[in-house]
Amino acid sequence: MFFYAFGFTLNTMTLMALSLSIGMLIDDAIVVLENIYRHMEEEGREPAEAASVGTDEIGLAVVATTLATCAVFVPIAFMSGVVGRFFREFGLAATSAVLVSMLVSLTLTPMLCARYLRVQRQQGRVFWTLERGYRALESAYRRTLEAGLRHRPAVVALALAATLGGIGLARAVPVDFVLQEDRAEFNVWLKRPLGSSLEQTLAVVETVEAELRAVPEVSLTFATIGSGAKKRVNEALVYVQLVHKNRRQKTQQEVMDEVRERIRARQLPLRDFAVEELGIISLPGSRNAQLMYSFRGPNIDRLNYYASTLVEKMRAAGGYADLYLSYETGKPEIALDITRERAADLGVSALQIGRTVSALYAGFKAASFEEGGERYDVRVQVLPEYRDDLEKLELVRVRAQGGALVPLRNLATPRIGSGPLQIDRESRTRAITVSGNLGDKAAGDADREVARFARELELPSGYSFQPVGPTQRLRETTSAVLFAFALAMVAIYMILAAQFDSFVHPFTIMISAPLSFVGAFAAIWLSGYSLDVMGQISFLMLMGIVMKNGILLVDYTNTLRARGLPLLDAVLKAGPTRLRPVLMTAVSTIFGMLPVAFGSGDGSEWRNPMGVVCIGGLVTSTLLTLLVVPVVYTLMDDAQRAASRALARLRGHPEPRDADARST
Repeated sequence: MFFYAFGFTLNTMTLMALSLSIGMLIDDAIVVLENIYRHMEEEGREPAEAASVGTDEIGLAVVATTLATCAVFVPIAFMSGVVGRFFREFGLAATSAVLVSMLVSLTLTPMLCARYLRVQRQQGRVFWTLERGYRALESAYRRTLEAGLRHRPAVVALALAATLGGIGLARAVPVDFVLQEDRAEFNVWLKRPLGSSLEQTLAVVETVEAELRAVPEVSLTFATIGSGAKKRVNEALVYVQLVHKNRRQKTQQEVMDEVRERIRARQLPLRDFAVEELGIISLPGSRNAQLMYSFRGPNIDRLNYYASTLVEKMRAAGGYADLYLSYETGKPEIALDITRERAADLGVSALQIGRTVSALYAGFKAASFEEGGERYDVRVQVLPEYRDDLEKLELVRVRAQGGALVPLRNLATPRIGSGPLQIDRESRTRAITVSGNLGDKAAGDADREVARFARELELPSGYSFQPVGPTQRLRETTSAVLFAFALAMVAIYMILAAQFDSFVHPFTIMISAPLSFVGAFAAIWLSGYSLDVMGQISFLMLMGIVMKNGILLVDYTNTLRARGLPLLDAVLKAGPTRLRPVLMTAVSTIFGMLPVAFGSGDGSEWRNPMGVVCIGGLVTSTLLTLLVVPVVYTLMDDAQRAASRALARLRGHPEPRDADARST
């Protein structure tokens, strides 16, 4: 219904949102169902009464957990840049799914429990075996919690160590924009020296295709020469298709590395070549480099010096492949040096000389005619035997202002030289682009290294060095994710403060967020993946997921204290009571993300990091939250009481009586 109302489609991002939401969608229902069943089992309530009382008791926590999750997904939908366009539907689809799950858990689930839920006293052997195991776990948790409350500084030190450990592991995790996906296809770009004929380029292409067909994993090759907008016969593009990844032992990246080595070993007469994966949108003849940087400034020769120096530094550092400069010289040309004094004496302007030479050698449209419903242009140009012979240039005559024809040799001197193939301009200034692919280096590490190389060049005023293409998107993504993370934390705090009517205890709940870092970064590091845009988005998701456990603990502790239970007794009862729903929701979410984390189907490389980050962070956060949050709750309460007593002394009032006496 939501997709229909907002015009969304079933695409990669919306289906990803639904697949990741599967484990979270039943969390609210699990919490409500468990609380209702506990009232029936421990207090002997009737199903209808238990459904009413249990839902009312847990309703605030369910609403708070759902809104906290939505507070994470909504900023994802409004991220800026290219990543924002990609993840808009992802964030809104996940938000709608979570909101519907909350509605169902507070309406349909209690109704079904009142109608059909019954406490069975006679259970089988499997049930009692599992129940004894859980009772032992609950007893062990109670003892651990009691010890933690007696040694609160040690628990705080443990939480701090876990957070610092996660930050330390973060430095060891490589960062990429998007992980390379095994699509079983890639391009081989070949470039012969300028002036090469079509036959010479074709000979090289046939040799490369023979090498490609010798690779067992290659199933098809298709070559084009002079394709794309430039249409240069010295450039060729070979499309390579591999057999499906289930039918080969090597990954696509390993095959691409082998192809590079084969082409390099043949020592072909190539000016340059590159082996590149296909982009999400690849145009015919286009390249898809993983790194791109642009030097901009007024002088093209200085730009070429800076760009060439940077490429030399990158080659010396290693870890890069297929390095390429967009600026290329060596194109043969004939320059006409005009003798301006003589031309002025003869009444011939430089403009007239240029127009005459352009008309004869480049040609001009003189007329057009129609035949058979088609329109044809008539282009006037001298014959090729006159255009290709420099000596025939002496036959050219230029008309002077008085009408006389003046030989071109009396006005200009021809000079044979070479020039750039083309000069690019970006932001109203000249630019040279450095592009390349990655070898054994992550995009984030490479970006930091290249930025350091550029700083060492010490570019003067008027010249700039900027990332473009995929490198620019990598930086934009990191900035957008950090902004969304900060926005989500502010939104979560505001929601929790409103739900619990407290400015202090939201911090108690939010302490569970950094506790997930150590598990998330450890999981991504052990798995060997890079932290790409999907993994960074999963960190945002993780913030909303892991806070559910803290909300359940704090909410029930507040409920018990409102019933008159002292602080420590309330904490020691709330923890073991909420242990079962905390474990159940954690396990359901983890199992829901297992296919995302460990799936090996088509496109799985793109999805795996998201599941790995969520599972690793959820495991450590669940284990640490059960101990750290109750301890921090008592510390926050003590700090709040101390602040109240200090404020009362400053105002000259008698200290308030501590109504919430501790007990053991």
